[in-house]
Amino acid sequence: MEALRKCELMSELLQSVLQAHGGIDRWNKFTTVSATFVTGGGIMPMKGVELPTTPLVGIASIHEQKTVIKPFGQPDRRMVFTSQKVVIETNAGEIVSEQSNPRETFAGHVLNTYWDSLHRVTGRFKITHLGSNQNHPPWWAVM
Repeated sequence: MEALRKCELMSELLQSVLQAHGGIDRWNKFTTVSATFVTGGGIMPMKGVELPTTPLVGIASIHEQKTVIKPFGQPDRRMVFTSQKVVIETNAGEIVSEQSNPRETFAGHVLNTYWDSLHRVTGRFKITHLGSNQNHPPWWAVM
């Protein structure tokens, strides 16, 4: 019951924010939202992941579950995350590595299991809930 109430509160909050910024019609005119950020925290080093000190740019699609983060690992690479696949590719679109159904690759992991570069992507999205999963609907579904 508490989860349902939280969902209702988030829906009310989302409605309020949308109204304050021009309503759903205005929102639907946009396709992406972007942010520049620097990563940090304790879990990534514990997982064997070196954190970049340079700013990254994240571009999230608003109407579909897709996020691009660049640069990723190297200056000429980016990461593309969808609900079904994680891809590390060059800026020209050449695939460097990919993983279908990335959440399944976490089976058997414990707190100190090291992550490869694809786990780094999926793990970050699982932790932040920017990507939805079975227990957390995408944020737009609570409207």
